[in-house]
Amino acid sequence: MEIVECVGSLKRLARTGWMQRGVPASIAESVAEHSFESSMIALVLSCIINLKLGRTLVSPERAAALALVHDVTECVTGDIPLFTSKAIGRLKEEIDVAALREILPEAKSAGGALGEIEKMLEEIRESKTAEALIARISERLATLIEARRLSAMGYTRVRQIEETVRADIEAMLAAATDTLVSSALRDAVRAILESG
Repeated sequence: MEIVECVGSLKRLARTGWMQRGVPASIAESVAEHSFESSMIALVLSCIINLKLGRTLVSPERAAALALVHDVTECVTGDIPLFTSKAIGRLKEEIDVAALREILPEAKSAGGALGEIEKMLEEIRESKTAEALIARISERLATLIEARRLSAMGYTRVRQIEETVRADIEAMLAAATDTLVSSALRDAVRAILESG
């Protein structure tokens, strides 16, 4: 599968968690919609952090790019439910690398596109950079915001996802080690969590 086909399939791949809670595939957001929203949230959060700190400590472009590619392998693997991802642990990382090789077979060299995207996915998993933390939190925020939207439409079973995601975000913020960035990030995220 080529990258263009991959992107096209992500536009039509409904996220599994919503459907497991009674949201029809025709209403559930696609993986591509989720990735786009995650990326925009990462971009905005990064800009807010830099403005709040009065200097550029994080790259909004890098955070947005990390959030944008976080689910790219799902065009091969499908949207694996969170329960399954947690159950298979590190095997998921191996599956993602194999999926990348399927998506970008022509870019096998470490210096090519495959190597760069593989590094980005690793950066997100490890969350050692401020941009990766922002990308991960943005992905969870996008999920929380979508849960709120769906709940307002009457799909109340999605509230479980909202509660789980809120706890995930709080845990990520509590574990953040870069005190300057994490403090500004914490304030920005809490403002989003408290709205709506």
